Amino acid sequence: MRELRRSGLALAVGVAVAIIFASGATRAQPGRQSACAGPLHIMLTNDDGYAAAGIGAMRQALIAAGYRVTTVAPLVDQSGKGGSLTTGGMLAVKRQLDDGDNDVWSVAGTPVDSVRVGLSEVLANDPPDLVVSGSNFGQNTGRTVASSSGTVGAAYAATTFMGGFPAIDVSVEINLAEARTGFPSTFAAFPEAGAFTARLVGELQHDC
Repeated sequence: MRELRRSGLALAVGVAVAIIFASGATRAQPGRQSACAGPLHIMLTNDDGYAAAGIGAMRQALIAAGYRVTTVAPLVDQSGKGGSLTTGGMLAVKRQLDDGDNDVWSVAGTPVDSVRVGLSEVLANDPPDLVVSGSNFGQNTGRTVASSSGTVGAAYAATTFMGGFPAIDVSVEINLAEARTGFPSTFAAFPEAGAFTARLVGELQHDC
């Protein structure tokens, strides 16, 4: 975990960030500058649901940093779904917020479903430069996280779908001692986790 600091005081929780790059995933688009120059278009997703506090704080931070953000995330909490996807039937897709260049869409399916729908349907004619998954409510650590975490699963799915998109997944730790009080330090850390991610994306873009 990397410790974040605010006003000189260490936050009670840590933030885990995993960066996943697909081979050849820097995507040049006709009529657009390289992703190394100019504001990025980011597709934002998660496994906690489109209305979760973590993804909301991340969206606000990325927009405040000057990025264009399209949110495509599960309709409801899909934690623990890993890399699972729906193989039959129809997925209900709804635009929950019409906000110019920063729309919010929900998908009645898993995190991987959301990524696939986002990349192949919602943004088929306007693909993102980067996919960000999170912030997740709770730390994603340990040997089984790649197969159990929907947040990680969504980011990994982005790197393997339609030629591959670079992706970042972000998780904010919970302090189990706060279980009875609703994990206030985790919620307090979400905005700073978003700001940290925005700075990281800027640094990565500058170095590419």
